[in-house]
Amino acid sequence: MRATNYVETKDSLLFTENLSDKMNNGMQITAPLSTSFNVFKYFNFAID
Repeated sequence: MRATNYVETKDSLLFTENLSDKMNNGMQITAPLSTSFNVFKYFNFAID
């Protein structure tokens, strides 16, 4: 999991009421997914 928070503003506007409009928040979650199966008893397919 990766999370980021950042604000892009000038120092004179940092502690104003409109600060929440300039905040950027994000989160990314990755989950691995793989499978394999047999086809016609002789072929094995794997997906990663």
